[in-house]
Order: sequence, then C-alpha cells, then structure tokens
Amino acid sequence: MPRCLFICAVLLFYAAPCPAQDAAKVSSTGEVSFVVLGKSANHRQVTEGVYALLNYHFSAEIFLAKDGVITDARLSSANDAGTMLFADTPPVLEFHGGRYASEQALNQAHPDGEYLFSWRSSNGRPAEQSMKLGNESDETRLPFPVVVYLSQDGQPVAANAIDPDKDLEISWSPFISGAADANEISDDLIFAVTGDCHGMEIDHSGPPFSAKPPLTFASSQHSVPAAKLYPGEPFQLFVEHADLQTGGRDQVPGIASFSAKTFVDIRTLGERLPERAPCPELMPAMDAGQSDRPKPVKIDL
Repeated sequence: MPRCLFICAVLLFYAAPCPAQDAAKVSSTGEVSFVVLGKSANHRQVTEGVYALLNYHFSAEIFLAKDGVITDARLSSANDAGTMLFADTPPVLEFHGGRYASEQALNQAHPDGEYLFSWRSSNGRPAEQSMKLGNESDETRLPFPVVVYLSQDGQPVAANAIDPDKDLEISWSPFISGAADANEISDDLIFAVTGDCHGMEIDHSGPPFSAKPPLTFASSQHSVPAAKLYPGEPFQLFVEHADLQTGGRDQVPGIASFSAKTFVDIRTLGERLPERAPCPELMPAMDAGQSDRPKPVKIDL
C-alpha cells in the first residue's frame, strides 16, 4: 500500500546568548521558543475511509516566546532555491511553499537536507538555528492518510448529523509509523483541531509540554465539548499524524515533521441561533493545507 503525507511541537526552554560566542553562531536570544520545518500530505475525507488528495506542502514556522520580537526572519538551504522570507505574523512567523500534486514534485521543489533558520533579535544581534529535514531510506516518511471516525455517546454518527448538545468524539486510524523520540524532546504527535464555519479554530487537542498532555502516536481519540458546538451550523476539523525528527536540545529546539492531515466537514442538527453570524456558502480554510478553500476573512462574531 503506498504511503502519503502542522504540526506544532514545542519545548519551552532556550539557552542564553554567550558573549564568548560568535554572534552568527548564537542560536537563542530568549525571544524564540522553537522552530518547525515540515512536509505534509493533505487529504479531504469525503466519507469515512474515502478521501481525496488535496496537495503536498512544504512549510516552516518560528514560534516566538512571550513578548519576543525578531526581524529579518529567513529560511535557507544549499539544496533549496533562493532564500525564503517569513511573514511578520507574531506570535508565529510562517513560511508556506507551494502546493504540489505529487510527493516527487514536492521534493524537487524543496529537497531534503540541512535548512538554516536565521533572524535578528530585538537588539539587532543575529541568531540562527539549523535543522535537518531528511530521510535515510528510499521510502517515504510521510505517514499513511488518516481515516477519521466520529461518534457521540459511544455510537457512530454521520458527519452531517452531529448533535450539538452532546460531546463529539473524534478518533482515527492507527498511527502505524509513530514512535517514541530517542532524543526525548518530543514523541511523534497527533493533533485533532476543530474550526467553525468562518475558518476560526475553536478546539485544539493541545501542544506538547503544556499543562495538558499532548496526543502522541499512541493516542486513539479526542473529545470536542458540546459547549463549543452550535445548532444548525457547519464546522470543520482535521486530524494530523506527525512523524518527527528533533534537535537543538541545547539551543532553540527544532522539529522537522513529516505529516499527514485529513480534513472533514461536519454539520450540527437544529436551527441556527439568530445571534450567530451567518455562515458563508463555502467555509474558508482553517489551515494552509486546505487548498480547496478560500482564505478566511475576519468577522465579528
């Protein structure tokens, strides 16, 4: 069976800059918490177990510490064409490559290898962190496409018949390639994220190294509280399996991710509440992997 492909993995510690170090070698100024580099395969689930490929995607992120300010954030690689500039969108600076129809096209546009994150701290001092995105074998590291299952009160429920007065249980096919991290920074992770009809996130299974334990490769389900759902509205969700490479234990923690995301549209039963903002005919994207959806437009809910 062929295998296919936002993660956010975090370790909130960082080293203080050392005056004896060359400025260009300083990997942490206390303003960056962690960096993420990844390739993903994105799918839309049409019905349970039936899905369509949306795209293969390359992305990178710099997560700022609280009150962190950096400028001139860039990503470069000897194997990748040109220098990639991060958007100035704190607290997470993002770069998104193109969307590709095949993994081969993705790898041609953004080859595996060593990538360098670089930026200037608020005092103008340069800093950098390298991260390897690679595969030691001829086989893909992208996980199998994720099959998403929905249930309420322990019983399967159709995606277009969600009871807004009951918690929604989201489960998924096993993360077969998932494993513990030999570096003990972050095990392979699973994310379950739900958004409303305006593309705004309303529920997240949680990041690692927080008060709430994250979902790992061994996790089997996540519950969306009924309080976050409203009657008579469409919602959207995705489940992501992320196969990780970790580094930077003594610097800014770095995460390289090979992931698979499956997006699912759902709808709640009942009549829409009149005080709720009307939903657009086509829900906007809640994630950059949704190339079949328009970008979200901010509204007052």
